[in-house]
Amino acid sequence: MELYLNGEKADLAPDTVFAVTVQSNDITRPDTVQSSYSNTLTLPYTERNHRLTGNARQVSSLSPVPYRVLEAQALHDGVEVLPLPKAYLLGAGAEGYEVDLFSGAVDLFERLGDKSIRDLDLSRFDHAWDFEQVVAGASSWRTPEHGYIYAPYDTGKPFDAASAWAEDLFPSVFTRTVFEQILQEAGVNYNGIPDELWDKLVLPFSNEKPLHTEDWINARIVEMDTRLNNTAAIPVHDPGVLNVTVEVDAAFISEAQASSIGVYLRRNGVWLDVQEVPVTTLGLTKLNARFKIHPTMDLAGLEVWTIRTNLIPAGGDTVGNSTYNYYTITSKYEQEAYFNTEWNTALNLPDIKQKDLIKAIRALFDLIVHFDSYSNTLTFTPFNKLEENKVLAYDWTDKLVYNGVVPVQYKFGEFAQKSWFRYKKDELGGDGDHFLTVDNTQLEQEKNIVELPFAASEETNGGIRIPFYSRKELTPSNYDVATDTITTRNSLSLNDKDKVWVKNASGDADVPRGWGLYEYVKDRAPQPDGWVLLEQEFYYYDTKKVEPRMAVLGEQAEVSIWKTKSYAIIRTTCKLQFNPISFQTLLPTRYKALQGVLDKAKGITPRLLLDVTDVAGYDPSIPIWLEEHQSYFYLNQISEFTGQGPTECQLWRL
Repeated sequence: MELYLNGEKADLAPDTVFAVTVQSNDITRPDTVQSSYSNTLTLPYTERNHRLTGNARQVSSLSPVPYRVLEAQALHDGVEVLPLPKAYLLGAGAEGYEVDLFSGAVDLFERLGDKSIRDLDLSRFDHAWDFEQVVAGASSWRTPEHGYIYAPYDTGKPFDAASAWAEDLFPSVFTRTVFEQILQEAGVNYNGIPDELWDKLVLPFSNEKPLHTEDWINARIVEMDTRLNNTAAIPVHDPGVLNVTVEVDAAFISEAQASSIGVYLRRNGVWLDVQEVPVTTLGLTKLNARFKIHPTMDLAGLEVWTIRTNLIPAGGDTVGNSTYNYYTITSKYEQEAYFNTEWNTALNLPDIKQKDLIKAIRALFDLIVHFDSYSNTLTFTPFNKLEENKVLAYDWTDKLVYNGVVPVQYKFGEFAQKSWFRYKKDELGGDGDHFLTVDNTQLEQEKNIVELPFAASEETNGGIRIPFYSRKELTPSNYDVATDTITTRNSLSLNDKDKVWVKNASGDADVPRGWGLYEYVKDRAPQPDGWVLLEQEFYYYDTKKVEPRMAVLGEQAEVSIWKTKSYAIIRTTCKLQFNPISFQTLLPTRYKALQGVLDKAKGITPRLLLDVTDVAGYDPSIPIWLEEHQSYFYLNQISEFTGQGPTECQLWRL
């Protein structure tokens, strides 16, 4: 046996035993992916090994080698038994340096670490979240190459699958797009997922609210020093929640006239919202204002405007006026993204670990995962494929070593009489759980075998339901006067700051539909008397956290996508469905072969006289035939192969 670390041959003791355990997928644990590994090797303390390990035995050594994954090569009779393994230096023991070797998918999962799918670079799919892009993105012909699709689904707002406002639609990102980006950034190839649903799987937007990146927010921060001007205006170019802070450092307070600072949202000189605070003490006075710039608002001429009353710069005439040392205004958007701004694809994905998404896909379709280190390729094979591959089976009958009775197992891993496959729990979700049965009363009654990082979705005739919106309710304390229409509102006799609930505000160009809540502005020169829109039914919703979801593009359907109350475009899109990926659907189909293994389960651990090519050519998708047992088997594991005698193998009857 020969061992190389970072390309240089290491010294081994003459009696070194190199034992390899080979596996890709332990079918008794469908929620995991395994790798092949060696026994712990002891490298004797020689000058060469000291150099290779950075003299790690010495406490005073500052070498980084013990803290690095090392490239390794393990040869048995000139053949690599572990393909391109990674070496981990465990420590320095009494007889030498202790090293473990791992080969296969472990390196991929080490690289992925705890990265979220939100950490991926999907910037090529970022786009303007507006009417034009929603209409273009709703087309039923879109594929994973397009990255996303705007397919309607019920978010908790009034829902009609055949008619939707553009701003009520959110992009669903193709799962394959995300999956392939994970592997691309990890530097790994794959041969596709051989399932008819693979190109139809999507991750619908299911977060509490859409978000902007910090870069987007920071690029729109405006800070102004208004020391020399009585007023200052900041143009508003984007919808969203805009926080505005005005600070004044008062140097002198006049008792002759009241002083104040104010922030106003106005369009072409007409005030839309007013927030003021008096300046009554020396030192710092701060006004924090918050304006909701709804997507339906006309942004032409819209600005945030500040004005101070009876305040002048320090050093000037103080007669009748207060003075200040500095006066600043700052505007900054909150992170929530509004319609008619930019949609960041990665940031608005569910917060799921990249490795958990890979394991979830493996569990959904009962896939055998095998990593070829030489081609750096992940291969996914349905477990059902073993039935077809019986014609390719390896006949290992002559390799059996007869040394008594072959041990037989009847308990299949941690499976129970009812082995549950579950979606993540969400009280706002549906039911996608189901179970495989094992006819063995010696086992536990029930046990959870798989839990996906997604919640199930309730499905209706119009598609799936992900209710992250919930309706707020107006109460009498929210308004002073109720009226039916904009016309009847305008005929009311009101006082300054009276709040009026207009039950049908469709006469207001800024209100797409439903009611509006207004504040009356009166006797505030130079502003003419008028109305400030405080809330409207179209946006009067709370948002709440729901668990991540996965869905399938289903049947095609026409939908009218509305831009305004009088303009819509009809597109042929796809409904989102959940039932095709419910375990009630998947277990009878994708898990058919595994159910066959569970029925009267028989696992044997015979000793087989394998050679190095048997181990190096391990392919978990090819069954093993043993004439003595007149059966085909799944090779679950080759245990501690040394090349110096029989090797114990774990086989499950197909």
